[in-house]
Amino acid sequence: MLLRGLFGGPASSGLVLTHLVLPVEPEAIWDRIVLFEETTGRPPWLLRLFMPHPVRTAGDKSRAGALVHCIYQGGDLVKRILALDPPYRIVFEVIEQRLGIEQCVVAQRGSYEIDRIGEGSAVILTTEYRTYLHPRWLWRRLETLVARKLHLHILYAMQQNIPEGAQVTRLSMTGAAAPTAQAAQRSSSTPHEGPQIVI
Repeated sequence: MLLRGLFGGPASSGLVLTHLVLPVEPEAIWDRIVLFEETTGRPPWLLRLFMPHPVRTAGDKSRAGALVHCIYQGGDLVKRILALDPPYRIVFEVIEQRLGIEQCVVAQRGSYEIDRIGEGSAVILTTEYRTYLHPRWLWRRLETLVARKLHLHILYAMQQNIPEGAQVTRLSMTGAAAPTAQAAQRSSSTPHEGPQIVI
């Protein structure tokens, strides 16, 4: 790939978190969890620029150890469910990736964390990835932006049919409510190189 030839370098890891507050209980959100490949509607242009279009999934994401085949136009992913704690947590790893971007970025893990906050819930999406693009000060910004768009596309899909009042907010690791901070700590428990980026 041209980008790898021009900007390639040693592998580096990244972690991106995106936070959404919804005015419903975790049980209601759990029933609406979707993977990126299960979302409806056209993805944002930035995702269409860097990734093939998602089509559908095949498999079972309701039990630990299950495999989910995520089908794209011209590519696919295979995700393995690592942990399930309904209605609060689902963690998966990417064990196969064939999207045409493997020389630049490879997805590794992802998670959905749901914490009860008063009468509502905080939802945190996490993506861990390996990247080969340098300089990092430049490409980290673009990678974060792409991951942010992917997360928000998923979260807005989950927000459908939920009563009005949901609001996307920033997550502060130091200023967040205790349940949210605990969820973020669980998501970042896996060692990784590079900075942790919170959106």
